[in-house]
Amino acid sequence: MRKFYYLGLLFLTFASCKQTNQSDFNEEAKAKFIALNIQYAKTYEYEYRFGEVDTVSKFLVKLVEFNKVGVPIRKEEYHRSEYSKEYDKLSIYSYDLENKLIETIIQNSNGLIKNIIREKYDNNQNTERVFYNNDGVLTDKVSYKHDKHGNCIELISYDEEGKISYKTISKYSANNKLIEQKQFDNKGKQESIFKVIENKDGRNEIHHYDQNNELKYKNIYILGENKLIKSIEWIDVKEGSSSKDEYKYDENNLLIENIMYENNGEPKSIERTEYIKFQ
Repeated sequence: MRKFYYLGLLFLTFASCKQTNQSDFNEEAKAKFIALNIQYAKTYEYEYRFGEVDTVSKFLVKLVEFNKVGVPIRKEEYHRSEYSKEYDKLSIYSYDLENKLIETIIQNSNGLIKNIIREKYDNNQNTERVFYNNDGVLTDKVSYKHDKHGNCIELISYDEEGKISYKTISKYSANNKLIEQKQFDNKGKQESIFKVIENKDGRNEIHHYDQNNELKYKNIYILGENKLIKSIEWIDVKEGSSSKDEYKYDENNLLIENIMYENNGEPKSIERTEYIKFQ
């Protein structure tokens, strides 16, 4: 889970939080999908055997459907391992007339509703996200505050009783890039801090410190052409272990390949994404 949190934090460093969006989709991406007339994105996972991609192991892990205005309306996610099948899910997205996300319904593989997430906005900014269970009972709520540039500077998560679960405070540079994020527990004690370090050579880092200001994890990402991420490496400073992902894009700068490596540097699996146009 830490790896995916880092990945989300990474993408926040390249775009200001003008609209905290459950669909993880920005205006530039929407415009591109409209221009390319894309309806589906299918992602398949392959395992490596004897250092080569095993085509027989092809497995659909994600299917995303887009509408004509370039936003995702449906996402299916699957897991190869039998132990992870309980995490298979279907997400259905609903939008208002301005194409802002207003509701996400999450179902399990049997079609039963697991969660409902509703978004609220103020002056075109996502200010609140409310979570409900399958009985319609509120379970969590997240509120957001933004600066005058639309950057998300404060996030507060509340439990079902309205008590604070945790809080994050974010700082940005003069050009609206995330440079620091602190997280506090329900008693206001600092739990962790992330610092984003950008280097001119395209090699950038995110450092994760614990409550004692000790460096625990390090994330190194390399930017290629058009500031697209070429690779991300996750390093456990204390354990000395690491993992790495490499990314490839097509001529339209759409992600088409993600190679995942083991701690020993051997490739473990690869995800390949295919894009299908409206007929």
